[in-house]
Amino acid sequence: MIKLELDSEQLDPSQILNNITSLMCEGYLKHLEGLLTEGLIRKGFEFKTKIELESFVKENCRCEVNTLATADECVYYVNDIPFFCYFYDTNIVAPINFEPSTMTVKFGSYSFL
Repeated sequence: MIKLELDSEQLDPSQILNNITSLMCEGYLKHLEGLLTEGLIRKGFEFKTKIELESFVKENCRCEVNTLATADECVYYVNDIPFFCYFYDTNIVAPINFEPSTMTVKFGSYSFL
């Protein structure tokens, strides 16, 4: 969960929306990276450092996107063996307003293979 507290009197609405969007993207990418790392660990790969992980991914992993499926689907492979499937379904559940509220964003679902 990302909690953002901004003084709406100091920022204009476009700045607030830009900050929210940036935080959501950063949180999403961090979460997806953690899921992909977990998928590789479940396949028996271990990494001592983030640099080791990044080098391994560049050399051994790939991704295929299938937009013809019911939901956009992305399958990640390690050495041509599928290890993670992500179904993209971006959806903003609650409207954005500048009163105290909660906004939920669904980025899709996944499964370890």
